[in-house]
Amino acid sequence: MKTSWQNISDAVFYYAGHQPDRAALIEGPRTVSYRDLAALVLQTSIYLKNIGIKLGYPVAIAMRNNIENIVLTLAAFRVGAVLVALPADVSDQELAARVTAFKIIATFTDPDGPSSSAPMAVRVGPDWLADTCRLIGDPTADARVEAQPHELRLIIVSSGSTGIPKGIIATQQHRMLRGGTYRSFFGAGWTVENPGNLLLPAPPSMSFYGQFLVIQLLLGGTVVLLPKFDRGVDLANAIAAFDDVICPIVPNMARSFIACAPDDRLLFPNVRALIPGGLPLAGHEKLALIRRVSPNIHEIYGSGGFGAFAHLGPDEILEHSNSVGRAVSIPGNQVELVDADDQPVAPGVEGRLRVRGTHVSPGFFNPEDNQRGAEHFVDGWYYPGDILQRDEAGFLYMRGRSDDAFLAGELTVYPPEIEDVITRHPDIEEAVVVGRPNGTGGSDLVGFLVVRNGLNHEAVVAHCMASLPPLKRPQMVFYLDTIPRTGNGKIDRPALKQTAMRLV
Repeated sequence: MKTSWQNISDAVFYYAGHQPDRAALIEGPRTVSYRDLAALVLQTSIYLKNIGIKLGYPVAIAMRNNIENIVLTLAAFRVGAVLVALPADVSDQELAARVTAFKIIATFTDPDGPSSSAPMAVRVGPDWLADTCRLIGDPTADARVEAQPHELRLIIVSSGSTGIPKGIIATQQHRMLRGGTYRSFFGAGWTVENPGNLLLPAPPSMSFYGQFLVIQLLLGGTVVLLPKFDRGVDLANAIAAFDDVICPIVPNMARSFIACAPDDRLLFPNVRALIPGGLPLAGHEKLALIRRVSPNIHEIYGSGGFGAFAHLGPDEILEHSNSVGRAVSIPGNQVELVDADDQPVAPGVEGRLRVRGTHVSPGFFNPEDNQRGAEHFVDGWYYPGDILQRDEAGFLYMRGRSDDAFLAGELTVYPPEIEDVITRHPDIEEAVVVGRPNGTGGSDLVGFLVVRNGLNHEAVVAHCMASLPPLKRPQMVFYLDTIPRTGNGKIDRPALKQTAMRLV
């Protein structure tokens, strides 16, 4: 995979010259070749320049998973704007807060999207690209900015939901370097010669999806943009309609595939790679994916401040399902588990994850965010806020996030270890456990469950009594139709903590 480009959009123009007729983007009945994509990016970058967007200007895109979104993303890269990718369903209030926090100059939203307080607010409808073409003047001009690699920036917004989410600075070069690491996990299964079809089930506002979009464009492959589906079975049918599929998914999608998989055959027998990410799955869920959904499961554990920390391939899942994989080995980068004094810990001992090197972001857009929460940068090291253990073979095991830990008696408890056990019941679809301060310096455990097949509370209690030690059993359980999530699809733990405080 070529990584000598300085601007991600250069890949589109390269492939427009070398394979002009290959499909670059597919959205329902719409197909855009690399030749046509280059022309659209060219005209849109001229439009952005004409309305005053310059190198270093923050520009937000909060749109559905459509061709216009991708064209605008690439055009923003081309002119050197600082891209801030946001969920399409961001609220008016949330968008206003992000405009202020990240000093956003222009916003691009769907016709029915949120109102914007940015100096320039553009609604992008189905005719927007055609209308823009009539506004640009000379269609052969090029608005590509000449800049140093460190100047071509983007802001990767965290998925926090209370207050203002943090914005991590990265560069286009970071995206391309990290992309090389992601692609290497698949060996000959994902190459320039055979890029397959990348299916994006959600917009690239989630960093995980944005990274895969960049990789596929660098490979000159086809990106299929899927609409939002309310039911897992509908998403499964959409994926099954394509051949040679590489598809990144988030945990709730993985769980929906397990639930709708037939009993007598694999759901996706021919998918090239199904890639859970965003948050690690429980070990039993990974095994269920391998056995019922696809034999080609690759879990990637990473973060917007570094990219991939670890990878767990199909064969490794069978032997180390509870692991998130071995730490990546990348020249010029270092991955460590350390204690409170920043000294490396021995195998079997909990440690804070930290990384440094060429893949590490320079820091937060707002320096004060470095003091908020366990995620921070210091002396060239990035601490994502995760606590892990390593075994003698080098496999990493996630304990949880520092910010989510709580005391139960004298134990420090990390929610994933409890949630993993609870969801082993076949009729518990999803579980989230939070701590509610009990006034004695510790926490009472509160569980939020999504159940199926009419599972009753008595059965839930019996399962917890049989499977969990007393200090790790939820004292209270609430039943929800769905677990609340942030705009990026991650569990909204802060909201559930607030709910626990109100309901009890």
